Amino acid sequence: MLYNDPWTHETLMRFRDRHQDPTATDLEYAARVNGLADVEAFIAAHSGAPWFVSMVGFVAGLPFMFQMVERERQLQVPKYLRPRTDTPKLTLGHGGCFGCIYSVRGAGGYQMFGVTPAPIYDPAQQLAYLKEHMVFFRPGDIVQFKPIDRDAYDLAVAEVEAGRFDLRIRPVEFSLDAFFCRPDRLPENPAGGASMIKVLKPGLATSVQDLGREGYYHLGIPPSGALDQYALSAANHLVGNPAGAAGLECTLIGPQLEFQQDGLVALSGALMSPRLDGEVVHQDTAFQVRAGQVLRFEFPVAGARTYLAVAGGIDVPLVLGSRSTYTLGGLGGFHGRRLQEGDVLPIGQTRGQGRAGNSLPMALRRSVGGDVTLRVVPGLYYERLTPEAKSSFFAEPWTVGSEADRIGYRFKGGSALSFQPRQQPFGAGSDPSNIVDSCYPIGSIQVPAGLEPIVLHRDAVSGGGYAMIGTVISADLDLIGQMQPNQRAGFVAVTLEEALQARRVYKKRLKAMAGLFA
Repeated sequence: MLYNDPWTHETLMRFRDRHQDPTATDLEYAARVNGLADVEAFIAAHSGAPWFVSMVGFVAGLPFMFQMVERERQLQVPKYLRPRTDTPKLTLGHGGCFGCIYSVRGAGGYQMFGVTPAPIYDPAQQLAYLKEHMVFFRPGDIVQFKPIDRDAYDLAVAEVEAGRFDLRIRPVEFSLDAFFCRPDRLPENPAGGASMIKVLKPGLATSVQDLGREGYYHLGIPPSGALDQYALSAANHLVGNPAGAAGLECTLIGPQLEFQQDGLVALSGALMSPRLDGEVVHQDTAFQVRAGQVLRFEFPVAGARTYLAVAGGIDVPLVLGSRSTYTLGGLGGFHGRRLQEGDVLPIGQTRGQGRAGNSLPMALRRSVGGDVTLRVVPGLYYERLTPEAKSSFFAEPWTVGSEADRIGYRFKGGSALSFQPRQQPFGAGSDPSNIVDSCYPIGSIQVPAGLEPIVLHRDAVSGGGYAMIGTVISADLDLIGQMQPNQRAGFVAVTLEEALQARRVYKKRLKAMAGLFA
C-alpha cells in the first residue's frame, strides 16, 4: 500500500469543500481524530494489525473490512460530509470503523489514505491470482497491509502490466477463541505465524528474551530474561515498545537476519559493528528496515551481548507470563531453544509510537568494556572465610573465565580462598566450601573448593551445596552480562543500604529513559 500517494492527494484537494476539515488532508484529519501524533503514527496503526473482510459489494469486487483489534484500538474516521464524484481506482478508503479498497474509479465518501498497485477486480483475469475468479476478495478473508514507497509501487505496477505480479496468499486456520486471547496476532498456518525475521545464520548463542519471569524460582525455574536488562529496555523504548517486550539477545558472535517486511529496529548493548545491507547502522538509535534487507554483525569490540528490538516485539507465546528462553529447561522463547538457521520469527502488533532516528541521549548511554568493578553485599557464609581470604577476594584483580554464560560467570586469576577450619555439619560435603544445601539468590557468589568464584546469573540453579560468600548487587548484574572472557574485574564490599541506593539510582535512570519516549 502506497500511503499518502499523489493521486488521492490531488483528488481530495478538489473536494475539500465536502470535508470536515478543509485545511487538512484525509490522513492528517484521521490521525488527529484518533488521537495519534501524526500521519506516520496513523499509518503504523493502520498497517500494524490485520483486517477482516466482512462483505464484498457497493461496486464489483469492493471489500469492506474492519481491523482485528480490541474495540478501544479501532480506528474510526467520519465519512465525507458529502460524497465525492471521483475516487481513483484502487484507493484505500475508510469510513466509520470500516476500511475498503475502491475496485473501480467512481464516486465515494470514505476518507482516502493511499493506493495499492494490486488489482482486486479484473474481468479479463490477466493475473495468476485472478484466474480462478475475476473478484479477488471473499467474506472471511484476512488482509494485512504492507506500506511501500513510490519506487516499490512503480515496480509493482510494471509487474502488473507485464502480467507477472502476484500477491502473498496463504491459508490460515482461524479460531475465534484464540483470536480473543491474542487479538494482536495474525492467525497461524501450518508453517507458523505471521513472520518478519528469518534467521540466515544463528550466531553463537542468540535467543529470545524479555525482562524475565518472576515468581517460579521456588520451583527451580529461574527468571531468565536479558542478562543486560538496561540494554533491552533501551532498545525497546527506541522502537516504541514497552520496556519488557521480547527481543533478541545476541552473544559474542551475532546472527545474520533477513527482514521479510518493513519495520523499525533498534540495537543496544555490546558494540558489534552492525551493518544493514553493508551500510553501518548506529547503536542506541532506531532505524528503518525494508523487506529483503539483511542485518549482520561483527565480533564485539566491547561488550558481550547486543539486544535487538523490533517494533511490535518478537511474538512467541507467553510461558508462565514471559517470552524469555530458558534453554536448560527447554522453556519459553522460540521452541525453548536458541535460534537456528532457517527459523522464522513472528512479530506482534506495533503501537505506532516509535520513530526512525529516535536516539538515546548520551547521558543515558552506558559504556561497555574495560575493567569492571562489581559491588558485593557480603553474605551469610562470608564469615566462613579466613581473614586472609576476605582481604584477598576484594583486593586482588580477577578475570572472566571461558566458562561464562547465562547460568553463571566463573572468575579466575586471584588467590585461592581458604575457609575457617570446622567439623563439617551432617549433610554437607567434605570440602570446606560445602554447606548443607541451601537456596541461591541470583547474583550470589560461590567458590567451589575455594578456587574460582562463580557469580550465578539469570538462568542459574536455585539451590545447592556451596557456600555463598556474597551477592553482586542487582544494579551491577547488567555489567556482568556485558563481560567477555579474559576481561578484568574487581569486587568491592558495600552495605545493604548502599545496595538499595544503587538500585534506586538504576531505576531512576530507567524511568528517565521511559519518559523520553512515552
